[in-house]
Amino acid sequence: MTGPEAGEPTGRWGQAAVLAVCVLLALVPWFSAAAVAPSIGAAWGISPLQTALLTVAVQLGFAVGALALAVTGAVDVVAPRILVAGGALLAAAANAAFGLVADDLVTALPLRALSGAGIAAVYPVALKVLAGWFRRDRGLAVGILIGAITLGSALPHLLRAGGTVAGLDWRPVVVAGTLPCLLAALVAWIGVREGPLSVPAARFSLRMAREALRERSVQLANVGYLGHMWELYAMWTWVPAFLAASLAAMASVLGGERKAAMARELTKTFETIRRDTLAALAARFAEEPPPKGEIVVLVGPPEARAPAGEDVDALLAELLEAHSVREAATEAAAKTGLPRRELYARALALKGTDGDGPA
Repeated sequence: MTGPEAGEPTGRWGQAAVLAVCVLLALVPWFSAAAVAPSIGAAWGISPLQTALLTVAVQLGFAVGALALAVTGAVDVVAPRILVAGGALLAAAANAAFGLVADDLVTALPLRALSGAGIAAVYPVALKVLAGWFRRDRGLAVGILIGAITLGSALPHLLRAGGTVAGLDWRPVVVAGTLPCLLAALVAWIGVREGPLSVPAARFSLRMAREALRERSVQLANVGYLGHMWELYAMWTWVPAFLAASLAAMASVLGGERKAAMARELTKTFETIRRDTLAALAARFAEEPPPKGEIVVLVGPPEARAPAGEDVDALLAELLEAHSVREAATEAAAKTGLPRRELYARALALKGTDGDGPA
């Protein structure tokens, strides 16, 4: 073969499709709890912050699982189809147990962490396998896999929508997220194969890790990736709780009658704008399911209140010490919003003169 495809492994796009399907299906448990968080919070009597821990536990389990794979070098010893299938089965089992038997945070958090650990054997391993199939177009292939990750993370919300229509409790919705994971394990067992361009990874070394982390480019890459992960995953669970708490705090500090607006997905298909007082918005978002998408909160200015007569007289008296009647009236009008002619007449009365010209 000649041309741009020369030397490229045969069947690489088929393998990319297999890996994308595995990742898409196996990522469902990641947000299976976040999708039904309000229902879990109401059933268990826990706060939004405690509910968010159900997703945080997945992140921690994922980090521990990925680190364990790196330290042990299992990726270079165990066949990738076994790792990916085994990880998907672990995530599926932990997710099913969470939906069936967990009844508080004590029993739920370890199971959520196990789901994260199982996913650590799917998504990072799939990326490594994918790199072994591509010399050219590797960036495009990785982009496809990342797209599968995002779609898989969003699938629990589709399951929740279906459960809402069917009038189901949160538990069947969570358990339903186990089925895609089981299918991912089957697809991985049958279809995932090591690529001909794959090379063994270097063994994990703390000394090399320390040296790498001293490099500014590595530091910046890690900070950027952490920010990306915070945006992509943590914010999806944290922002709804933050929005409700922020509206309640603003109502407390600025006054519940202060006008405000909450805009979601501006300029997009599902644009939504709600206008009300801060107290009413806070009450609404404390009761409703958390909103999704980009959210902007605008708070209106406080209502102008006419100052008391004695306050106006005190202001005019202070201004008259350094200004003419006309200048004092003009400046007082700017500060109070009252008509200038009215203030000019009051200034005249305070000064006891005929004024200094037309008002």
